[in-house]
Formats: sequence, structure tokens, C-alpha cells
Amino acid sequence: MELPFVPAATRHISLTLTGQQRVGVVGPNGSGKSTLLKVLARQLQPLAGKCRMSVEGIYLDQRLASLDPRRTVLEQMLAANGMAAEGDLRMRLAHLGLDNRKIAARSGSLSGGERLKAALACVLYADPPPHLLLLDEPSNHLDLPSVQALETMLRGYQGALMVVSHDDAFMTRLGLTERLVATEQGWRTEPW
Repeated sequence: MELPFVPAATRHISLTLTGQQRVGVVGPNGSGKSTLLKVLARQLQPLAGKCRMSVEGIYLDQRLASLDPRRTVLEQMLAANGMAAEGDLRMRLAHLGLDNRKIAARSGSLSGGERLKAALACVLYADPPPHLLLLDEPSNHLDLPSVQALETMLRGYQGALMVVSHDDAFMTRLGLTERLVATEQGWRTEPW
């Protein structure tokens, strides 16, 4: 597939994701990492070639656009998983450090770390959970307890995962299976 707005060397890529594959996407800023995730999430069309997806991918961008800032976290969790008991969802959110006061507040009033945990909870505890999760710099601007909560959530995720980050230690703790590297010579894959 050909990706728009990236250096010529990283424009072409052939990529197949299957099962519970966990891929870290790394490379310099401006090399097309975020664009790749947007193409996989069907937010952008490739300039040439094809992007075929047999499952729907959920994309969490750095702005967490999937989280409605006017609605409470609990409302959004209940909408994502109408089968779970409210008490169970409250308990899951509490384990992430989101107490009753936080989950009753509009999500737009939460801190960046709290919003990230809420957005991920809505995705990971959805019924059904997504088969593919695409994350763009999820650990940016998080404090240590928030990063640890994020790592715990992602290690427990059973689907395929593709995550962009410049934090190698964070990526290593996620138990990734492969690294997709954007270089001046093009994209390459290697074992994590």
C-alpha cells in the first residue's frame, strides 16, 4: 500500500496482521507511523494499492477523539457494554484509578491520563471487544501510575495490537511480538 505525506522510502509497505499479533511501530517523527494506523483504521485511503481488513480495527489517536467529552465515563462504558452489570463496570474502572467521582464527571473534565484510561476501558471492555487495537503514542504525557495501568490493560488484551511509541521500555513491557520500523530505506519487520 502507498501512504500519503511520507518520505518516498517509507511510502510502500506490504503488511499482514493475523491472530494475536502484537506489533510495535517505530521510526523518526514524520515517517508515516500515524498515517499507517489511520489507513488501517480506514480514516485515510491509501494513495495507491489496497488496504484489506477482515476485522474492524479500533483506532485511539493521541487526542482520544473516540471519547465523547460531554458524556460521563460510566455512560460511555454502559453504551459500549450493555451486557455487563453496572457494578462490574464500576469495579473495572476503579481498578484503573477512576473512582465514583471521576466516572460520574463528563469525560472532557478529566486529566489526559484519566481520559486515556477511560477511552481504553470503553474499547477493551466493550461487548464484543475489538479484534484489532491501533494505538498512537498512548503513553505520552502520562505519569508513572497511569503508564503502569495502561501496560496492565494492554497485556491483558487478547486481540491483535499495533502501537506507535518512542518509549522502548514501555513497548517492551507490552509483550510485543514484532517491530515494524520506518527507515530511510523503507519499512522493515523484525522480531521484538
